[in-house]
Amino acid sequence: VSTDAKQVLENSYFDISFTVQNGQGANFRRPNFKNFKVISGPNKAMKMTIINGVRQQQESFGFTLLPLKVGKLTIGPAEVTINGKVFRTKPVQVEVLKASKSQLQSGEEVFVRLIPSDTTAVIGQKILIYYKLFTRKDVSNFGLIAEPEYEGFFAQEERNTDYRTMQEVVNGQTYTTKVMKTVAIYPQKAGKLQIEPLLAEVAIVDGSRRQSFFNRGRRVSISSLPLTILVSPLPEGAPLSFSGAVGDFTMTATPGRTNITTDESVVIKMRITGKGDMKRIQVPAFPIPESFEKYDPVMNDIEQKNFNRSIVVGKEIDYLFVPQQAGTFKVQPEFSFFNPDSMAYETIKTQVFTFNIRQGKNKPKVTLDSDEEQSEQILFPIKKSTHLSSDKSPFIYSKAYTFLLGFPLLALLGGLWFQQKRKEEDNIDDDERKRRAARKKALAQLETAKTYLSTPEKSKSFYDEISKALVGFVCSKLNIPFSALKKSEIIEKLKELNIPSNLIDDFSDVLKNSEMALYAGLNNEAAMQESFQKAERVLTNIEVFLDK
Repeated sequence: VSTDAKQVLENSYFDISFTVQNGQGANFRRPNFKNFKVISGPNKAMKMTIINGVRQQQESFGFTLLPLKVGKLTIGPAEVTINGKVFRTKPVQVEVLKASKSQLQSGEEVFVRLIPSDTTAVIGQKILIYYKLFTRKDVSNFGLIAEPEYEGFFAQEERNTDYRTMQEVVNGQTYTTKVMKTVAIYPQKAGKLQIEPLLAEVAIVDGSRRQSFFNRGRRVSISSLPLTILVSPLPEGAPLSFSGAVGDFTMTATPGRTNITTDESVVIKMRITGKGDMKRIQVPAFPIPESFEKYDPVMNDIEQKNFNRSIVVGKEIDYLFVPQQAGTFKVQPEFSFFNPDSMAYETIKTQVFTFNIRQGKNKPKVTLDSDEEQSEQILFPIKKSTHLSSDKSPFIYSKAYTFLLGFPLLALLGGLWFQQKRKEEDNIDDDERKRRAARKKALAQLETAKTYLSTPEKSKSFYDEISKALVGFVCSKLNIPFSALKKSEIIEKLKELNIPSNLIDDFSDVLKNSEMALYAGLNNEAAMQESFQKAERVLTNIEVFLDK
């Protein structure tokens, strides 16, 4: 075992190598590098030489290590198997010396710093970290060896648009400086969060003639000092519409058609843009009328080009509601966020949208209320023809006499059967009665949807019936109120019941296509026919599994 240094400064790295001489190593087990961070390795290398006809073979396993603490640190033994025998190296001790800021940077010909835009923040607040190079020599290359892992932060690289070199004075020395990289970080938890040092390598050009900022030269390893960011939790008093956004944002919302019928849907499109950690934002909630049936909103990311070295991102949310009754209804979308500049929650409200809802015309041909029992009736056939017998035959031998003799018995048996059926029906609880009625109701809704196949201009009514048939059928089978579940929750319920994944995917596809059609008003007859066939197949197959 060998190292290139027995003493190293903190935040500096060194190399260690484990070598097998004239043997074929197998099952190499590296040491437990406690108190060290592995920058690279294991880097395996083979070397073979022949001297005076004697062949010599060398196999090595190398690592680049960064000490994590100051003091005398011990690297334990490595193990390797050669010809079935296990060999172990001796422990290695490395002394890590405390380095002051002046030792690391002041007076050095080249060094690097992590420059934060802020050292205090709240959870979710954006902080910029600049990788800044300081040099008094000509530098021909800059390469990152190990960046901080930013534990406790969400980190995202920002495009660097500032390619200028500047002159700065540090401890009486003039340095040429340049920002090599910019990273935006967002704290995810409160407390004192430590950012590890940055490790880099530069090539310094020696010689008296000054050349450009980047030129070829000797390679030098450099490292920055660690950083500490003090993160505070968000203050109390967040409004109900707060959905996690921290930064500076704008919000706009636009409604779809505001004069519609109960056969159509209400669509509101919200757009949020600004500077901040957009992944923390969830769908903003705002009050809606109780008679509006709500569907799962669809949220998509927006990413715009950088302006002034900042990432401008956003979200687009499509809300879909289906009115259940006629009337005039008002909706006012709103969005809240925490602004770290003002250290306060801010709420943006749009204008009030007024929706005039008229009663629709399209209703199912067959309506079966799952809460009502559909009674059964037994209809006996009416005999219209009469057979006249001869006067010569005695009446007791006639068919009429036989019928009259047996009729009381038949009536008694029929009455007993009818009473038994009624008794069985009475013993069925309401939940079971709803489950039995679910298929009839779903088929009735599919039949209604089928009538719209030849009229693509009524595609919204078609997809509305398809969606209600499937969702209503599953909710009734599972004995769950129709309004109590979202589409995602229904899918989770089906997964819990071990419904095959391909069947769940088909169910989800039909609902997704129906929702998109309600949004955009799609009227493709071929697509409608395909959706209808898939809906019939899904309903039948799901029933098979639910009835097991």
